[in-house]
Amino acid sequence: MRIYKILLMLLGLQSCITSDASSLSKGCVAEDPARCKIQLLKESCRETLENYAYLRDHLQYQDYGALFAEDATFQIGEGAIAKGRDKIVEALRDRGPRIPTRHFTNITSMNVLNASTLEALSYVNVYKVPRNDGTSDIQPKLSPWIIGEYYDRLQMEGGRCVISSRKVELVSRED
Repeated sequence: MRIYKILLMLLGLQSCITSDASSLSKGCVAEDPARCKIQLLKESCRETLENYAYLRDHLQYQDYGALFAEDATFQIGEGAIAKGRDKIVEALRDRGPRIPTRHFTNITSMNVLNASTLEALSYVNVYKVPRNDGTSDIQPKLSPWIIGEYYDRLQMEGGRCVISSRKVELVSRED
């Protein structure tokens, strides 16, 4: 870490040096510390949103749960709201293994609300896929099973970005 600080000083980027090790590891290059913090917020939250699809599709429950704040909320359409990280993971355990899926997401906007909170909108296409073990009768299709939108609020917590609320709006669904 000391070498990293020296390198930043040599490059004239010492204004971005903070005591937060997670900030240093991402290497903000903004000259203004406030802009640096916003840049790091966006990078961290983008990473959280990008990891969501893989962890959800591969049913990695512990890592999936870590993407959410302890008191997060999650709602699909007008369905029940899952409140709390444990309930969100429990809901995935209940519905996850039945139909193997692949989620393809595109973050379309990120709006910073303050130095530690932002809102994001992502589009999602969900495809049904055959199980890896060959026990599924699902045939791959070129068109998505579900088209939707994620309306997220994210916040920094413990040096990383977590989802504090996710509302899923279903645009289209083939059944």
